[in-house]
Amino acid sequence: MTLLVTGGIGSGKSEVCRMLEERGVPVYCCDTRAKELYYEIPSILEEFSARTGVRCFDADGKADLSAVSKVVFRDRGALRLLESLLYPALRDDFMAWKEGKGTVVMESAIALSKEEFRDMYDAVAVVTAPLEVRIRRVMLRDCMGREDVMLRIANQTDPELFADIIVHNGGSLEDLSEEVDKLVEFLKTRTYEN
Repeated sequence: MTLLVTGGIGSGKSEVCRMLEERGVPVYCCDTRAKELYYEIPSILEEFSARTGVRCFDADGKADLSAVSKVVFRDRGALRLLESLLYPALRDDFMAWKEGKGTVVMESAIALSKEEFRDMYDAVAVVTAPLEVRIRRVMLRDCMGREDVMLRIANQTDPELFADIIVHNGGSLEDLSEEVDKLVEFLKTRTYEN
C-alpha cells in the first residue's frame, strides 16, 4: 500500500518521514525528486522557458529553480504549465521507485489537490502544526520573508478534510516520535486489511 504523508508548508512532513524511514518504511519525497528531475530531464524547463519566456537556466546552463519559483508562486497560469510538464515525469518516477517495495510512503504537500496523483495512494496522513509555528519554521528554514511564506500557504489546499489519520506536530520531537509510532501502527492495520 501507499500512504500519502501531507500537510501544509512548515507542518513537519519531512521530519515525520525521516522518523518513518528510521522505522524501516521507504519514503519517496515528491518535492526532492521533482527538483532532481529538473536536472535529470532538462526538457521540462526548456519547454517551460520556450512557452513563457522565463529564464530558467543560469549562465552556466544549470537550472535556476529560484527564478522559476518566483514566477510560478505569483502566476497560476505559469504554475499550471510547469505542473503539466513535470507531473507525468514525477508519476513515472514514483511508480518505478515503488515497484517491489510493499508498503511505502509518498511525501507531498500538493498531491491531494492534483488530479494527476489521486490514484497513487491508498490512505492519507496529514501532519498539522499551528499556523504561526509553520510560518516561523519556513522563514528560518528557507530564509524567506513572511509574505512569501504566506503566498505559498495560500496556494495549498486544506489537507485535514481528506485525512485518514492526523499527526500532531506542535510539541517536542519526543511528542512527534509518539505520533509517528501511532502512524506506524495505523500502517500495519491498513496493510493487514488490504
